Amino acid sequence: MVLNCREFDKGLYHYNVKENSLELLLKKDLSDWLYKATGGEKWIRNTAVAFIISGLLDRTRIKYRDRGYRFVLIEAGHLGQNICLLITELGLGACPIGGFIGNEVNGLLDIQLQKEFALYIIAVGKI
Repeated sequence: MVLNCREFDKGLYHYNVKENSLELLLKKDLSDWLYKATGGEKWIRNTAVAFIISGLLDRTRIKYRDRGYRFVLIEAGHLGQNICLLITELGLGACPIGGFIGNEVNGLLDIQLQKEFALYIIAVGKI
């Protein structure tokens, strides 16, 4: 989600793994939406970019069965940590957020809850 970045239009983007590219899904200022979805934290309005990490359980369950759920959560944590490390290296600040209104985030992403759900948000901005 791009909220305040000169190089990109404001809106919701999706990382296309196969093409290694970003796809603009929704061209819209989502600052107010993020503020409400994260419980009204005032500092969130200064966010430049917010990463939303979601998990596809069925894809992992095929290979790992019941342990697939655990592995999806572990991988989300690894991905979140790597994003935070990169952001820090760039001299920016990152704030991982686990406390958000799940129905709002899942609704924005238009995902089917039986297969996928939002796990993590990482807000990024200047320190």
